[in-house]
Amino acid sequence: RDWSSDVCSSDLINLSTLEYIAMIIGLAVLFTVAMYAIGKAQTITRIYDGTHKLQIDGNEAGKLKRCDVWFPGGGFVTQNWGTVKLLYPLSVADGRVSIRVGYSTSFFPSLSAAERGISDCLNAVRYIKAHAVELGVNADSIFLWGTSAGGFCAVGAVYEHGEDVCGVVNMRSEEH
Repeated sequence: RDWSSDVCSSDLINLSTLEYIAMIIGLAVLFTVAMYAIGKAQTITRIYDGTHKLQIDGNEAGKLKRCDVWFPGGGFVTQNWGTVKLLYPLSVADGRVSIRVGYSTSFFPSLSAAERGISDCLNAVRYIKAHAVELGVNADSIFLWGTSAGGFCAVGAVYEHGEDVCGVVNMRSEEH
């Protein structure tokens, strides 16, 4: 049999082992740079001025009330407000201030996306404490609630960064 007449992959691309390794390293570097750029591009502003990322319900002028701070799930890729939307009205109906907090997301789930999310949530809690009187919040009665990634943010704000709050609840989302 004449093997030279057969078309095989080694005839179409005749690369040495070193060329294959160089190509793989190049693709890996390109992928890493792309993921880094995508992660940076998806970072949302961390401004907490009452209009960015904070949605407040149940506050009354001159009245300081217990505050429930809510963080959505979504794996740091999206913000899934499903469970939060079901529960925060109960908080308001019970006479508490309810603050829903968004956080930075990324196109690609990663440790850096989680760190940005925790940092955003931590900054929001600090903002709420610093502006407690104008928000109608009793700064000594703040509870953090979260589902999935939001629960991770709430727990991270308290245990990783030592933020002092009355309680943390990491809930299971309705999708599970």
